[in-house]
Amino acid sequence: MNLQTTNNSRAAKCTIVLGFNGTGKTTYLRNTLMALWAQAHNRGERLKILVVTPDDAEWTMFEENRLLTPDDFLWDGIMRHIWNDQHTPDILEYFKNGIIVFDDCRCYFKDNLDPRITELLIRRRQRAVDVFAVGHGFTTVPPKFFTYYSDAVLFKTVDNIDRRKDCITNFDYFKRKQAEVNERSKRAAHYHIRIKNTDI
Repeated sequence: MNLQTTNNSRAAKCTIVLGFNGTGKTTYLRNTLMALWAQAHNRGERLKILVVTPDDAEWTMFEENRLLTPDDFLWDGIMRHIWNDQHTPDILEYFKNGIIVFDDCRCYFKDNLDPRITELLIRRRQRAVDVFAVGHGFTTVPPKFFTYYSDAVLFKTVDNIDRRKDCITNFDYFKRKQAEVNERSKRAAHYHIRIKNTDI
């Protein structure tokens, strides 16, 4: 198969994934990413997926990429990158045509986001980049991601959603859905739902 470079036709989504440890976030993400890569591969397209993680003990099923040279940005498949405060922010200027997952946002993103990340969110369609922001709860994902999100995947979390009231579209609907997930998770630990911003 002659794989071509992925085109810019994707919707360039920003998906927020929330849930406590053990609720199934990582399994959901791994399966989703592998399915997205397989779909691109079946269309004869290349697709690079990068999982950024603060912990070298996480996502070990994928090869590490330190992204030190321009050639390191050319791959097909799923790789992981260990966040480095001195080096990683520069990557945000060069990552294009792919999917980037920011796992456990709280470890390296603060509420006042680096302007390069803001630009990535604003210009994700032009750069053909889909973004996943992953956290244990509402306060562990910076508000800027909620401002630009297209989808949210909610697992169980009792983190205080009220802290994001000013940046979540139709907050009352979102809060009601999270309460519904938390209740259903008492019977099914990995229960989750997906919310599209356009549904709200």
